[in-house]
Amino acid sequence: MEDLLFRDLVYFHQLLVGEKLVLSRERFNKFKLNSVLDIGCGEGGALMRMYYAFGTLNVEGFDVMSEQDTLQAAIKRKTEKNLRSSPDKQRIVPRCIEDVYGLVRRYPDDVLPRMESVEEVRYFMKNIQYSTIASGYEPRLKSHDAVICSQVIQHARSVSDATEVLEMIRLQVNEGSLVFIAIKDGFPTALGYLEPSLLLAICSQYMSVLGLQHYLGKQTKDQGRVHIYTNL
Repeated sequence: MEDLLFRDLVYFHQLLVGEKLVLSRERFNKFKLNSVLDIGCGEGGALMRMYYAFGTLNVEGFDVMSEQDTLQAAIKRKTEKNLRSSPDKQRIVPRCIEDVYGLVRRYPDDVLPRMESVEEVRYFMKNIQYSTIASGYEPRLKSHDAVICSQVIQHARSVSDATEVLEMIRLQVNEGSLVFIAIKDGFPTALGYLEPSLLLAICSQYMSVLGLQHYLGKQTKDQGRVHIYTNL
């Protein structure tokens, strides 16, 4: 299914910035958004943007990457971007994991003010776990108003790996929860990843269980097409 909002999308957090946020805010406002679980939270941009844009206070997430690797990835990304940018558009390069979260941009219509201190950011991050896989994570809440899983499931090496994550999503939603799942269909099976057709079939089974729609996102350069499953 085509939807202009998702047509050039890769990651969930892209819906929470700039023009995309203006276009999607009305859709988001249909949900409570008091709590969110981000499966594969990475650098935490989605969680911090949910906090700023919608006032989501109960946030938690986990990622298989270590805290140090997450920080190094953010440093590399910012440094490379600065090399491509003019002197007047240089970004601050993070020095610690708190900077990675603390440097997330705010927008004029955000509902909460910027976190100014390391202590505030550290408190916000208290329920973020790194070096953690789905089977090793125990959510704090019984269910969440939003469950996000953006560019995670395509890393599955087996059917059980994929279903483990999808089962966590199923168990963490309530009747009115926002669900957003995004995957790429071009990961090479020669490296041990699931066949794209099998991965999409598994996601489609959960799509009907969770009441989601299937949308086509961006065609990436070397990792296939993005597929989005959501009720947004």
